[in-house]
Amino acid sequence: MGEKPTPRSIWWGRADWFVFVPWFLVLASFWIYLAGPDRAPWTEAMHEFYGMRHTAEVHIPWVIFGSLLIFLYSFTLFLRGRLLFGLVARSWTIAAAILFILLAAFTGLEAFGNYVGAFM
Repeated sequence: MGEKPTPRSIWWGRADWFVFVPWFLVLASFWIYLAGPDRAPWTEAMHEFYGMRHTAEVHIPWVIFGSLLIFLYSFTLFLRGRLLFGLVARSWTIAAAILFILLAAFTGLEAFGNYVGAFM
C-alpha cells in the first residue's frame, strides 16, 4: 500500500505499457480462438481466422514469439523493487508474474500444437 515507486520502477512501468500490453493482446486473440467457435459470432470469426492453414503459417509464429516474450518478460517482475506498471503492490506483482508465466507457457504450447497441426 505505502510503496513508493522508484525511478527504475517508473521506467519498467512504461516498458510494461509498450512491450507487455501489445503482446498480451496478441495472446488474447489466440485465447479467443482456443475458446471455440460457439461462444459468440466474433469468436466464430476468430476461430476461422486461426483455423486456416495460411493464417497458421503466418500468424501462429507471432503468437509463439509473443508467448516466449511474455514468458521471459514476466521474469523481470521478480526483480527487487519492480512493480507491475509501476503501480501494483509488490505481492500482486509477484502473483501476476506467476500467472503470466503459466499463461504464456500454456499459450505457446497450444500455438505450437496448432502450428504443427496445420501442416498435417
